Amino acid sequence: NSDIVALKVLKRGETVDQENLQRFLKEFKTGSKLNHPNIMQVYEIGEVDGTYFIAMEYINGSSLQEILDEKGRLSAEGTLKIGIQVAKALEFAFSQRIIHRDIKPENILISREGEVKITDLGLAKELKRYVSVNITKTGEGIGTLHYMSPEQVENTRDVDQRADTYSLGATLYECLCGQPPFDEVGVWKFVEAINEKPPPNLNDRVPNL
Repeated sequence: NSDIVALKVLKRGETVDQENLQRFLKEFKTGSKLNHPNIMQVYEIGEVDGTYFIAMEYINGSSLQEILDEKGRLSAEGTLKIGIQVAKALEFAFSQRIIHRDIKPENILISREGEVKITDLGLAKELKRYVSVNITKTGEGIGTLHYMSPEQVENTRDVDQRADTYSLGATLYECLCGQPPFDEVGVWKFVEAINEKPPPNLNDRVPNL
């Protein structure tokens, strides 16, 4: 039903500091620029009695994270179908000089018809002349650790589309074997692993893949 929308809400009772509010507003601004079949469409932003909301496209389906939680891992064919659609979305976003910075299973939605949509543009960043500009604190690493590229962990200011490509690769790796390439507990152990170790071979984790 085209009249059904999804609402993302920033409630009055939550900590609505200036940075959180700016990120919420930026999600709408960024999303409204990206009209692509594999990116969740953003329709409207508003505020009622101190509660801010974004009206977005409703997807009748599940997140990739929910699917992985249920199935453990996906087939190579299923992983490929998801990867192609996400890659198309990221390619389009970068053509508009926008990078997502938080690609992970939770932010990939799959409809019952198999259509893939990336969502949650709250951490997205606009590139100007392919040099990044952000509203976060200088050098603050943002994103989700197990899917972040080494350069994004160390300094989020200067990342470009390659960080999204890395995050997509880590996500597809998890689709194939049920766990991300590096799952060390703790920031420093994780940083050491991604900087000094190659990802474990997929065939070692899933023989005869």
